[in-house]
Amino acid sequence: MLFIQKPVFIKQASRLFTDEEVRDLMEWFLLHPQAGEIIADGGGCRKVGWRVRGHETHDGAVVVYFFRASPQVIFLLRAFLRSEENEFLRNGINQFTAETTTNE
Repeated sequence: MLFIQKPVFIKQASRLFTDEEVRDLMEWFLLHPQAGEIIADGGGCRKVGWRVRGHETHDGAVVVYFFRASPQVIFLLRAFLRSEENEFLRNGINQFTAETTTNE
């Protein structure tokens, strides 16, 4: 499986996760590529909760991604704290939906 980390994901993930934690996330996706909840009006994008060191479980991170089955590719689009989720869904849904249809 190929992982494509969009530049904004890299920036956001760097403030939440260590490089090792990002690798752990990708290893988890290898086993569970369709585990996340599909985002309404998100063009097939999914979101999954992920732990963040130093934060309570209920205030972990949300990782937004898109899984393409053939060929198998996961686009890592966004990463933010759960407390930032409502703002993201109000303001960012059209932008990340468009990202899944652009060239890798």
